[in-house]
Amino acid sequence: MANGNFTARLGSGDNPGLHPLEERLSWISKGENPFQADSALPENSPVFFGRENLLHRFRLKLCTDNPGHISLVGDPRIGTSSLMNQLKAILEADEGLVTICCNAQGLNKASQKRFFTDLGESIAGALNEELEKLLEDFDQFQCYIRQQAEEYRFVLLLDEFEILADNPVFDVTFFNNLRSLGDNPESRFGFFIISHEHIRTLCHTEAIRGSRFWNIFDAWVLGLLEKEAACQLIKRPLERAEISLDTTPDQFLKRYGRHPFLLQRALHEYAFSTQHGLTPDLRHLDRNLYNVMQDLWIRRNEQEIARLFEVIAEKEVPRDKVTQNL
Repeated sequence: MANGNFTARLGSGDNPGLHPLEERLSWISKGENPFQADSALPENSPVFFGRENLLHRFRLKLCTDNPGHISLVGDPRIGTSSLMNQLKAILEADEGLVTICCNAQGLNKASQKRFFTDLGESIAGALNEELEKLLEDFDQFQCYIRQQAEEYRFVLLLDEFEILADNPVFDVTFFNNLRSLGDNPESRFGFFIISHEHIRTLCHTEAIRGSRFWNIFDAWVLGLLEKEAACQLIKRPLERAEISLDTTPDQFLKRYGRHPFLLQRALHEYAFSTQHGLTPDLRHLDRNLYNVMQDLWIRRNEQEIARLFEVIAEKEVPRDKVTQNL
C-alpha cells in the first residue's frame, strides 16, 4: 500500500519472493536487450547477478521474530538500490512481515509529523485497516505499532538515508525515537538503511551525533561484483537473447572492470549496437567511466587518496583498516 513517500506490503507465502536465477534468465526473449542503461534493477531482474551471500545474511537478520538493523554503505551506482529491490522481494514472501520502502529524496522537505503520518497510513493500508485518526507524532505511531506487533513484524527499507540525516527538521529527538522503536522488542521493528557514507559521518549537528540510533546497526559495505558473477553477467543474458559478443568476458572485464553500473552500461551499448548492425560507441562508454571515477575521486579524502597511491606503488594491498576500507 502506497502513501506519500512510503510503500508497504504484508508478507505472505503466496508472494513469489526472489525467483531462482535460471527462472529469471528464462524471461529474456530472443533479440531482447536485457541490460539496464541507467536505473536501478527492479526486483527479480534477470540481469541481477551475484550478492547471494549478502542477501542470505540480510534475510537471516531481518526475517526473525524481532527484526534486526542493517546499514548498507556503497559508492554511487555500485548497486545498493538494485540489491534493496531484490531484498524487498525476499522479505515480501515472509509470512507476517510488513515491508515498508522509502526513498529519502521525497523526505527532503518533510516534517516529523508528515513522516509518521505517512508511515502509519502505509502500514495500515498494507494490513487492510483504516486508522481511527492520523498518527501525527511518534508516541501515537509507536502505540499503534506495538498493538500490531502482537501479530506482525516490520522492516523499513530506507534508501538515500543521507538526505534524511541532512534535513535539520529531523533532530536528535527524532533519531532517539527511532532508536527506541528499533531497540524495543515490543515493537518488532527493524531498519535497513542505505547511504553513500557511514551513518556516523552523515549527521548534520553534534547533537544528532549524540543520538544512540547510530549504534544499533550492523554495518556492511557493498563493493564490486565477484569475478565469477561479473563473467556470468556478461555471458548468460546475451546467450539467452542470442546476441553475440565479439570479445571474451575476461577481455570485457579488463576494459570495464567489475563495477555493476559500468558493466550494465557497456553491455547495453554492445547489445544495442549488435541489434542494429552498428559499432559500439566506446567514447560514450568511456565518458561514463570518467564520470563515475571522477565522482569517486571527489568523494575520497586526502588520507584515502594518499594511501591509494601508496598501494599502487607497493603493488600489494596491505591489511591495515584504512586500505581495507578503500
